[in-house]
Amino acid sequence: MTSALDTAARHDLYLLVARLLREEVDAALYHRLIATQRDELRWIEPEIAELPEQLAVEVLATEYCRLFIGPDPVCPPFASAVRGEALLGGRARTDMAELLRSLDLTIDPRARIASSDHVAVVFAVLSELSDPGAIRACLHRFVSPWVPTWLSRLEREAERTLFRTLARVARALIDEDHACCPADSQAPIVEDLLP
Repeated sequence: MTSALDTAARHDLYLLVARLLREEVDAALYHRLIATQRDELRWIEPEIAELPEQLAVEVLATEYCRLFIGPDPVCPPFASAVRGEALLGGRARTDMAELLRSLDLTIDPRARIASSDHVAVVFAVLSELSDPGAIRACLHRFVSPWVPTWLSRLEREAERTLFRTLARVARALIDEDHACCPADSQAPIVEDLLP
């Protein structure tokens, strides 16, 4: 992503990242990923794409579970786990719940996430923000402390192209938001923008 995205493209990409992190790929999403990939943005490696659809989706689901669910996940997708908090959620969940309330956003009750400090929630929130100050504040308070490091680990640990590409796209989105919403001395203090 070399140029600034328009608002709709930014929104859609953040939602795609959130969806891919929230739960396993289903057949419908698998078809969309196959249809939209190109040489410079490969989602599915050829050896997976050549498998029967059901088997390809199962292979991706297995990798999703290995990375994010476990029993001993390689890349636990929770701020509390990454930050070493004693409990899943902990202070990170409380902070995210306050942010969601302040933005009048809710987590879909059908979403299969154990705590609101899940990385998919962070990306879903970013998809809803358009004000540069709010984006900058969210990046500073909820993203920078853990998400870039987590994405680097995801890219290193992923055995499937889908999750390596996901990590790169997510990092590029964050980098673009940092570039479009740089911190400056005229900006409000982060605590003034978000709870």
